[in-house]
Amino acid sequence: ILRSLPASARNVLDALRVAGEPLGTGALAELAGIARPTATRALAALQDHGLVVWSGNSRKDPRAVWALL
Repeated sequence: ILRSLPASARNVLDALRVAGEPLGTGALAELAGIARPTATRALAALQDHGLVVWSGNSRKDPRAVWALL
């Protein structure tokens, strides 16, 4: 599965692993060294593959975070 993902998605996954805790989209983008829109697309791909889960109250929740499954 990992080989089929774009490099940005693998970078985001690595950033989540290194952090060892759930992080927001902006923090993940910064850690992965990519733009926020790129991180958003990468996280969607990771979610589609069942590798990460989003936790928040609404789409615009500033405290929403992503975590590894």
